[in-house]
Amino acid sequence: MEPWLIKLTNYKLFVGTIGCIIRTMGTFTWNFCDLFIILVSIGLAERYKNLNEVVRFKVSNNSTERINWRKIKNKYVIMNELVKEADNIVSPLILISCCMNVYQICVYSSEGIRSVTTGTKITMYYFYTFFFLIVRTTAVVLSAAKIDDESSYALSILTRCHPSVFIIEVFWIQQQLSIDKVSFTALKFFSITHRWDSYYIWNRLHAVSSALLGF
Repeated sequence: MEPWLIKLTNYKLFVGTIGCIIRTMGTFTWNFCDLFIILVSIGLAERYKNLNEVVRFKVSNNSTERINWRKIKNKYVIMNELVKEADNIVSPLILISCCMNVYQICVYSSEGIRSVTTGTKITMYYFYTFFFLIVRTTAVVLSAAKIDDESSYALSILTRCHPSVFIIEVFWIQQQLSIDKVSFTALKFFSITHRWDSYYIWNRLHAVSSALLGF
């Protein structure tokens, strides 16, 4: 059960059993949610990476004339649509994951500060869990942000193309990647990008530390 819930109610075997069951189910769902986001993000990012590597290899070896740009364009269109379709499914999980991770970070950091005077082992447990949650949250966010990195990487590759290969398909790819930003979102409230990662992580840590210092 949650530490704050134990303090609010008198312990009863039935209530404790129900609480442990709910806690176990919630922990399993939470772990599965984060792992699912990481695996889906890595899979989609690797698909983008493979496509970018093909284009980069052709451009770096001056073999752009032999590239079927229409086929490349169609592949980017398919990938963009695939990410958008996946985002419609994963975005609620991302929002839940962010909320749960921030909540758990606040709970365990608060309990860690409160338990400093009660015992070393308990304090070490809370702070170990706190830092584990920081690493876990960072892994989820960085994995999701990798999609944004790989989807926009093609722009830097296409700028190295010889002007003679700038046909309509190449212009379309550049324009589409510049305008249509592809990334995972949290129910469209915000997009998961590396710029957002830095803002999110450091501001959450600052908020938690400020709240703890206010006790």
